Amino acid sequence: SSSSSSSSFSSLNFLRGAIGADAKDGAFGSVLRLKNQTTNLLSRPFHSTAMLEWKNHTRNTKRLNPPERGPEAPMTSFEAGKKQKNWGKSGGGMSPFTKTRALKKRKTYEKRAGHMMETLERERITEMLNEREGVKISAFRPGDVVKLTLEVPENRRRTQTFTGICIARKNRGLGSSFTLRTMLGNVGVERMFPLYSPNIKELVVIERKKVRRAKLYYLRDRPARFSRVGGK
Repeated sequence: SSSSSSSSFSSLNFLRGAIGADAKDGAFGSVLRLKNQTTNLLSRPFHSTAMLEWKNHTRNTKRLNPPERGPEAPMTSFEAGKKQKNWGKSGGGMSPFTKTRALKKRKTYEKRAGHMMETLERERITEMLNEREGVKISAFRPGDVVKLTLEVPENRRRTQTFTGICIARKNRGLGSSFTLRTMLGNVGVERMFPLYSPNIKELVVIERKKVRRAKLYYLRDRPARFSRVGGK
């Protein structure tokens, strides 16, 4: 209120007169600077800076964008551990194929078996990619418009193309797969393909759209124009 503010100002003037004008640069000066800073803060609208940052999208949203990824075999947890600081300092960090007697730090059989399966799966994926050197599989991510050329064994090994928006991708080693969605007429069609299927002959990214999710299942509830590709 006005009465309380006038009383506070009168007390400040009284203190200044009691301490003296020479104390302006001392304790009384710090009080005045604090008063000015408080007045400037109160003069601005509340949470205006936060609202401005929200409108300009200055937040870190890179984690929401799924990165593009090719068919290369993912690194195992054993290889990922090597990149950590002080890895193997407490006796661990030995190869999962090390004999039990030679281990410095005992591990459960389930954990060792998991490491072995990851290593064998990675080796198998690398062999499959080497056998299919002529097959072009581009790095893609959810939100990309993908043109897929695949071979149909039931139709005398003839090839057919399927173009759609990648709405989901599952990275599970040899069981990795991705889902494409398109519109045929006014009906939405979704097809799931194994990433390492021998029937895939080519995978090309036609268009890259900006998305902020790894699963685009919300397109099922949107109008048909959001899922239409190539003017179909």
